[in-house]
Amino acid sequence: MDVGTGIRVVRGPDWGRGNEDGGEGYLGTVVAGGRVDGAEDGRHDVATVQWDVGGERHVYRCGAGGKYDLRVIDSAPAGVVHSHLECSGCGSQTIAGCVWRCVHCLRYYLCTPCYMKDRHSVWHHFTRMDSPENPRQRTRVRCRYLSGRVGARGVFVGARVVRGRDWRWSDQDGGAGREGTVVDVCGWQSESSRSVAVVEWRESALKRKYRLGHKGKVDLQSTVAAEGGHCYLDHLPLLDNSPFRIRIQTFNLLYLCW
Repeated sequence: MDVGTGIRVVRGPDWGRGNEDGGEGYLGTVVAGGRVDGAEDGRHDVATVQWDVGGERHVYRCGAGGKYDLRVIDSAPAGVVHSHLECSGCGSQTIAGCVWRCVHCLRYYLCTPCYMKDRHSVWHHFTRMDSPENPRQRTRVRCRYLSGRVGARGVFVGARVVRGRDWRWSDQDGGAGREGTVVDVCGWQSESSRSVAVVEWRESALKRKYRLGHKGKVDLQSTVAAEGGHCYLDHLPLLDNSPFRIRIQTFNLLYLCW
């Protein structure tokens, strides 16, 4: 499996595509990657994203021409996991996706959901660790108290969904166009986290799991998005060039928060 497929994204700093993603803070899933024609150094790359709302797929820059259309909101569905760290917020014995480490407190780590829920002091600075293969590569971000945030929306608990492009489950949903409601978002065994959605179908009354980034597949699309808390966009890494490296981005810290 390509390490980038399955990554959950939102619009990035060079976004110029209107609201084809559904709007600011709406999520999509990386389903494929590619290279810009004529690229010589292999660094001008693009990614195909399927957006939660409506299920449309479009190609975006992730380094092509020095432009970055996407930010990574969650790499856990792609199988990224820090197995040697425990989340100090929820107590999970491993941390899937990015790790957020408090600069002021000894060995205090948060997973992305806990970080975005404002666990721990919002006045404390954190560093973000993107990859378990490079634990010494860390990006310091400004404290959350002084950072702007937006609501995250998409296929979360409460969203209404129908079958999507990768659907292969016959008529479990009761037939094409029939709606169901997401009742949980979880992982697929030990392979990936936050990569499948549990849906209860209105017509058939069945409750089943469906791929939401697992192995780069998306079985669902949303007809009515649900709220998934909030996120600090400027704290998120950029989706960078092949094979979908999470770009290390630095920030000019104008404030010192304690």
